Amino acid sequence: MFFVFFGLIASIYVPYTDPHPLVRTVSEEEAQQISRHENQTIVVALTNNQETNDEILETLSAAAIYFKNISFCVFNGESNAKVTKENEIEAPAIFLYIKGIMFANYIYPDIDTSFLSLCNLIIKPPKKPITSLKELYSSIGTGPFTIIAPPKKVELARLLQYRIGNQLGIVDILNADGKVLLALGINETSLALVRKEDMCVVPIDFDIESVFEASNPVYRVLMNSDITGEEDIVFSIISEEFEDNERDFLFEVGQRFPNFIVGYANQVSDYIQKFNIPPNGDDTHEIVVFNLPRGIYYNCSSYFGKFKGIPFDVSNWVSAATKMLNDISKGTLQPSFMTEDPSDPTENDPFVTKVVGTTYESFVMDPEHDVVMLYKRENCPHCVKFFPTFSAFAKECAEAKLDFVKFGFIDISKNSAPIKYPYMPGVPHVQIFPAKNKTDDNPLHGGRDRFALIRLLKAYSSGEIPFEAPLPDKGQIAMEMMQMLFGAKDMPEEEKIKTFMYMDKMSKLLNLTEANESKDTSKEL
Repeated sequence: MFFVFFGLIASIYVPYTDPHPLVRTVSEEEAQQISRHENQTIVVALTNNQETNDEILETLSAAAIYFKNISFCVFNGESNAKVTKENEIEAPAIFLYIKGIMFANYIYPDIDTSFLSLCNLIIKPPKKPITSLKELYSSIGTGPFTIIAPPKKVELARLLQYRIGNQLGIVDILNADGKVLLALGINETSLALVRKEDMCVVPIDFDIESVFEASNPVYRVLMNSDITGEEDIVFSIISEEFEDNERDFLFEVGQRFPNFIVGYANQVSDYIQKFNIPPNGDDTHEIVVFNLPRGIYYNCSSYFGKFKGIPFDVSNWVSAATKMLNDISKGTLQPSFMTEDPSDPTENDPFVTKVVGTTYESFVMDPEHDVVMLYKRENCPHCVKFFPTFSAFAKECAEAKLDFVKFGFIDISKNSAPIKYPYMPGVPHVQIFPAKNKTDDNPLHGGRDRFALIRLLKAYSSGEIPFEAPLPDKGQIAMEMMQMLFGAKDMPEEEKIKTFMYMDKMSKLLNLTEANESKDTSKEL
């Protein structure tokens, strides 16, 4: 309502001749100048989404009417890209300039009230201390984190808030009397962090790492980003309701097992229901324990299957969870891997073997063959388009009596295995595992066609390949190398080494080709 009201005022009363519009488009240098000569300045880096940008501009315009002591701006295109890259933060983002210096940057909040609290904090940090727990809890805002500070440390808390914004977003600050901190079990002269997610209050130092550590909740309302850690085992509950009993259960489990990601999984249930094998729990609650990137899960039925038809009891479920997670930690309970049923050999493509989770390791690690694997996903149109090319090349190799090579494919959305899949930025993905050195596996480069497959075999196969392929197009190589360079930051270290070796090889090849072309041109002249 606040911003709707002021938005209406803006549309009615702002004169079109105003030489200083409510929200200016500026460069980085202009933002510094404005903050040096006018006011403290908030500059927003916009996104590529026009609808999102329109909403942000509406919010900034409304705020500009109310907060006269703050200048509101957005970056122009060039500065937008430069400043977000230099500060390693994704747009939309907020940048705070004070006296010509960028003081802080923040992830742009999902809700306007968090933006409003930042504006309030800039012009008037909280001075009147809160004197009761009731007042404290009613003052905690909608943002995910709040710093509680005793009166003498409010300014320190403010400086800390500036330093953590690019990771935690806009963090509220509350000024609380020492007696309130003592009632929370916190030293009366210390800072504390309130986590909105599980409503825990944790003491913190005037130190970024201390805040980041304290920001990890005992349990989480799981989002996609919580379940994509390569090494994280997630213990989750899916339930029809998320009330005190469910929260108490997750809190108890999370406190006991800080090395696991513990959380409420309804928001990510579409991604993890495939791991609920066999179903367990009561009529309204089920437990799923898994690692999504590796496609592994733990069978919960012997721990939680006994609760079928029995009302949910926190202590009984905590006992079952404790037993299960202890068994996982000790290695007594081993992970299971997703797998389709092995296919009937008569149903296979005669030249490309369908591989599943239970057969993947033995197929890839076959010491007698160079193995060329195609990794695909169900309903991937690019995979469907590429498969006939892959199959036709496998047939060509069979007809040429290249018995040292075999071809297979696996659907990675339905299968996982004890050995990890190779790093792949997307699908379809092709990888060769040479017979003589399985660790010297390499991906397909230079397109998804017959010539690229020939070049892959010629480079890494253990036998002679009778086919010929031209060098890839120079423009295609340059584009591919650029994509690799941008994608390198997300690669495992081993993959980076292989990628840079390939890029070095291709760079030399490009230079050699250009030199030869230059000689040919000279001869013609």
